[in-house]
Amino acid sequence: MSDYSPAQEYKLLAQAGLSFAQILAALTTNPAQRFGLSQQTGTIAVGKQADLVLLTADPAVNIEHLT
Repeated sequence: MSDYSPAQEYKLLAQAGLSFAQILAALTTNPAQRFGLSQQTGTIAVGKQADLVLLTADPAVNIEHLT
């Protein structure tokens, strides 16, 4: 995405008191469950669809590193 960065959104979620695990779940497992897709996506497991990204910095230390 070149015209939008969710960094501010992630930062506000962290400032609101959500833990890194809660923010990560809000981006992965929660939507999969909400839309009935948890058997196909939302977690990393054999047979599930997945897109993986390697980061150079730890988002658990600074949530903005997700972007």
